[in-house]
Amino acid sequence: MSDTPACSATTKAGKPCGKTVGTTPTPDGPRCASHRPQTRDPGARAPIRNPKTADDVRRLVTWAMIRAAEDQLSAPSANAVAGMARVWLRVNEDKTQQVVEAVFTALDAQQEMMRCMTVVEASRTRYGTAKEALQSALDRLHELTPGAKESDEDAVARETRQRDTERGTFGAAMDRIYMTTPSDEDVEDAEDADDAATD
Repeated sequence: MSDTPACSATTKAGKPCGKTVGTTPTPDGPRCASHRPQTRDPGARAPIRNPKTADDVRRLVTWAMIRAAEDQLSAPSANAVAGMARVWLRVNEDKTQQVVEAVFTALDAQQEMMRCMTVVEASRTRYGTAKEALQSALDRLHELTPGAKESDEDAVARETRQRDTERGTFGAAMDRIYMTTPSDEDVEDAEDADDAATD
């Protein structure tokens, strides 16, 4: 006969459990591992569920290191977190490099625009080219960082530029011609104004 008291919890069938292996005294009586009350560890949940930035990954790895040091996370689990962090950083390294390149392209275009601020006829073309390069770089930055804030006006302008790029320069040129072609009402108003001037 064992000195360990039997688990006094009631099973789903409504009978006493009776297990004697691994029972622990609790305020409700002795309990086996299956019936022992579970205590919730507030630090058991990872602080980041879906890492989006390198800082998120850094927080997750720091959490895993602390949990492993406190013997709250097994070595294989800690190694799995470290391995996933390495893979995430490698996969997202390319995107980070693209963001950096887009920022430098935007800065170069802005510097060129600043050099052309003294508007001389010869620098108008360079200014227009630099402005297009700046807008293109800013659009690329927006693609790479979709969560970035932008005003409604900037969003409309960016969508218009994307549509013009998709349609090609011919479609954009046709739109400009159409927009600058006077409507029938404008022609009638101009004729009325001419008539009034000659009277």
